[in-house]
Amino acid sequence: MEKLESRIIQFNSKKYGNIVPIQAIPGHFVTSHSHVNYFIDLTMLKSSQIDAAKCAHALAHQYTSMDAIDTIICLDGTGIIGAFLSQELQKQYASREKKKIYVICPECANNGQMFFRENVEPMVRDKNVILLMATVTTGISIRRGMECIDYYGGKLKGVFTIFSAVEAVDNTPVHTIFTPEDIPGYASYQRKDCPFCANHTPIEALVNSYGYSQLYLCISLIKTYTQHLISPWEIPVLRIRKTGIFPLHVIPATLFFFRLCSIIWIDDFIGKERFAWHSISRSMRSVL
Repeated sequence: MEKLESRIIQFNSKKYGNIVPIQAIPGHFVTSHSHVNYFIDLTMLKSSQIDAAKCAHALAHQYTSMDAIDTIICLDGTGIIGAFLSQELQKQYASREKKKIYVICPECANNGQMFFRENVEPMVRDKNVILLMATVTTGISIRRGMECIDYYGGKLKGVFTIFSAVEAVDNTPVHTIFTPEDIPGYASYQRKDCPFCANHTPIEALVNSYGYSQLYLCISLIKTYTQHLISPWEIPVLRIRKTGIFPLHVIPATLFFFRLCSIIWIDDFIGKERFAWHSISRSMRSVL
């Protein structure tokens, strides 16, 4: 199977030039909220000390408020960038007394809800807060972050990302280094509007801000199996091999969320007929 890395393309920011280039891979990918035609790979920018410092420098110049920042909340593995961003913001307070800037990361429940432990709450409550993220496609993750900050009594002063497909969320501007204009042809679709799915183009990988999990290219329509379901609330369990899809047994749909046998489920509904796409990530192939 073709390695996705063989298709990497490098892009520069129209605003910042080639100071902090990013890499992207064209294809058909699925995030937790949408389908996209590029996987934005920020691994180097988040992991390299030099690149992270450059990102922080570019982001700090977008913060123009006079309110001193107390806390930077880092999502998507942006902790290193957050640390450098705190240093850059400190430089803006040169004429004033230097103060601590906390750099923290929330925990996430299985449903995506963010929360802080009691020992971390004081770093958020009544503090001026920046929300730092890696990539944003729909803005849903930003809203979750904003709700978390509001719940713990923080005062949101800005949202910063490396790449963002949205300019604002609930009237809050999103400050970013890269936009879709920097990646010609970049597009994000709702599942029902995805042209790749309409053309039956296989999904190549599940992606998020941490990376990707490549899928077997054996996504198939399984009308034959769904015709024999005991009830609409049950779904077939399938064993994925390179040679095809093999039915194993039927389980209650309530167990869907437990990812039995490490299977990654991607369900879609087209009209009144049910088409289920079932694939397994490369890292879990040995399980089956």
